Amino acid sequence: MTPDLPPGWELERLGDLGTEVRGQVSPEPGTIYDLYSVPAFPSGQPEQVDGEEIGSGKRSVAEHDVLLCKINPRINRVWTVGPSYGRPQVASTEYLAIRLHEPQMAEYLSHYLSAPAFREWIKLAVEGATGSHTRAKSGPILKQLVPVPPLSERRRVVAVLEQHFSRLDAIEAGLASAAPRTARLLECFFDEQLRSTDTSSQPLSDFLTERLANGRSVPTAAGDGHPVLRLTAIKDGSIDPGEVKFGDFGDTDPIRFAISPGDFLISRGNGSLKLVGRGGLVQAEVPQVAYPDTMIRARVDKSRLNPKFLGLVWNGRAVRRQLESQARTTAGIYKINQSIIGRVELPVPSLDTQLRLVQVVEEAGAAVASVANTLALCQVRSRGLRTSILSQAFKGHLTVRKPV
Repeated sequence: MTPDLPPGWELERLGDLGTEVRGQVSPEPGTIYDLYSVPAFPSGQPEQVDGEEIGSGKRSVAEHDVLLCKINPRINRVWTVGPSYGRPQVASTEYLAIRLHEPQMAEYLSHYLSAPAFREWIKLAVEGATGSHTRAKSGPILKQLVPVPPLSERRRVVAVLEQHFSRLDAIEAGLASAAPRTARLLECFFDEQLRSTDTSSQPLSDFLTERLANGRSVPTAAGDGHPVLRLTAIKDGSIDPGEVKFGDFGDTDPIRFAISPGDFLISRGNGSLKLVGRGGLVQAEVPQVAYPDTMIRARVDKSRLNPKFLGLVWNGRAVRRQLESQARTTAGIYKINQSIIGRVELPVPSLDTQLRLVQVVEEAGAAVASVANTLALCQVRSRGLRTSILSQAFKGHLTVRKPV
């Protein structure tokens, strides 16, 4: 008996609990397989794929086999193979597939391989240089010791874990659904404030101090280059100046495309209809950062249209309806152009009212941000609680009763 374990528990080598599934099969065209691939793992379900589309050798697996992903093991990817429903089952060779001598042990072992003690070990037991190129080897993994209680205790461990995790799953699902609703709350608040205000409808072109201007398409610089915004710099109505690449402008002066405070940059193309035409305001001085050809720059008369108000109204429902109805798709990419942007009708109140609305929305935004931060903190705590529960389970602390 090991002092660190409760009475009746033993340490057994992983390789003694089952055998490694070796060899490869070539999927047959016309046959639908359950494919346990690495990309499919986050979905929790294997892909149903025709053998013709698989294109490489796979492991033949069966119900109750335990799959442990060896590539980039800092990501916790452990699967128990489910029922076949009449389809042949295969797995990526990036998984170590273990066929257990006792199939009823599959859920217990899957939980253990996801627990902190094993995860900390496997993150260090890798070969390769960095990140996604690191890989653990089957041999050292199969030599690892697993705490194994008697069968009745194993069943209690799994039952208690599933009970706790089902509650955490429900909590995390609620938090995940609350996050986008919180993000929409501010947009709805602004729309309601705007509806109760006297406005006139005017096209964006009426407020421009200079013509709309596309950015510059430049290749990535081989050496030193000039900072250029990425399309992902447009975030929540603002421009993130840290989202840049370094481009080679050749003989072109990049200063022609430099952004300035008050510039409003609009996405002119995106694979998602909900993102095409989204705009972001340059809030502060950014030294010599250029904008790319995937954006269109608008500069407005600040004495008539407050740039912060423009950011609010541009990403609101009234403008989104116009942009989405006029966007055209080419090769799966939704696009708009300067003509469409210039014709967009804006509901514009007086300048004083614009400033008041901006202030009201910013104050509400602080409250919404506080709620969003609380939601994010709850998600972190839930993940931490899940890790703590797993850690305690394999020390016997969740199920072993202390003597009275």
